[in-house]
Amino acid sequence: MKENDNLSTKHWALHILIMAFSFFGIYIVGQYSKHFSANKIVAPVSVGGGLSIDILGAIVPVVIGVFSTIIFFYLKISWKKYLTFFVFSFFLNYSTGKIVPGGFFNKPLENVLFVSLIVVLVALGKNPLTETWKKLSYSFVIVLSVIPLTLFLSDFFVAPLFAEPTIGGAGLADGILVSTVYSPFVTSLIASFYVFLGELNSFLRGKLVDERKLEF
Repeated sequence: MKENDNLSTKHWALHILIMAFSFFGIYIVGQYSKHFSANKIVAPVSVGGGLSIDILGAIVPVVIGVFSTIIFFYLKISWKKYLTFFVFSFFLNYSTGKIVPGGFFNKPLENVLFVSLIVVLVALGKNPLTETWKKLSYSFVIVLSVIPLTLFLSDFFVAPLFAEPTIGGAGLADGILVSTVYSPFVTSLIASFYVFLGELNSFLRGKLVDERKLEF
């Protein structure tokens, strides 16, 4: 594997920059969520039976999820791993979500954090410096696929509990959209930090070997 195929110790500054940018992105999404929670904008589309789906709150995230799944097919990622992540994300929604009079509410950042962490750890494996970019691509595609799709399904299954429900109908701050927007920033943060640790470990081990050679 050539050195330029992966992030190397020369790119530590890049890791720090990515992590800083990711933190900033997470902060901005959080501020956006608070703003639209107080200023709701809903554009529902009726699908029959009293059920409707909000265009930006649910349809757009689902389109992103479907598109990411198509890329998943192209990258030929293990279906078994994908299904494991999908099921994990789906049940995580229910364990952290809450059914209230206004709908089904979850914790967008926490959910994305846990899902991204599991995906990154599995995708990058014990040696994150091997085929790094390929593994990072896998991580992004999987997270951007399972997050919006499992959240949509969660809302869909609890919809019968409400009268004339609107999936993604809490405005632009709905959990499906916010979670989807959080996904690339959280995944970047975790992945970059993990690769950074891998490179730091590789650097320290190499330095230790060099010191031992000098001793002899």
